[in-house]
Amino acid sequence: MMKKVLLFCFSTMIFSPVFAQTWRSSLYPENWMPGMKDSQGRFLHDFSYAGYRSGDVPLPEITANILDVTKSPYFADKTGGIDARAAIQLALDDAGKAGGGVVYLPEGTFKIDVSVAANNPIKINYSNVVLRGAGTGKTFIFNENPNVRGLSVITVRPVTGGDWVYSGTNTVNITTD
Repeated sequence: MMKKVLLFCFSTMIFSPVFAQTWRSSLYPENWMPGMKDSQGRFLHDFSYAGYRSGDVPLPEITANILDVTKSPYFADKTGGIDARAAIQLALDDAGKAGGGVVYLPEGTFKIDVSVAANNPIKINYSNVVLRGAGTGKTFIFNENPNVRGLSVITVRPVTGGDWVYSGTNTVNITTD
């Protein structure tokens, strides 16, 4: 019996690296490392830790105060024909003032007209507010304005200055390649 247990432990140690491989995007070459440039000299960004709490914590499941921007009082156009920025912004502000919630963009294309001249990004200014679509390949936010160099289309920061900082325990500072 002891030999079977030892054989199992040994085989688990030998074969576990095969199963422990992590997923990687097919858009990056196999030898990709942070700071790498492609054959044309373009920098390949590392978004490994982008997202809610650096991807260390799953998104909270919010089931209360779900605001569908296509319904009353927002009536955002989901065909891409009419600018929906003001309706989306109003829903985000309403959710924030209510203490949080989900601003839901159902399947469709939501046109926004965000420009440098107008300085009018969509702003998420409150805690506990989620901007949620219907899923990959279903909900699109489309800015047809070509003059967006250096422009934030969506900003996330508190109303009264400062910044939100997540001080998670799994932060890794990369200091060398």
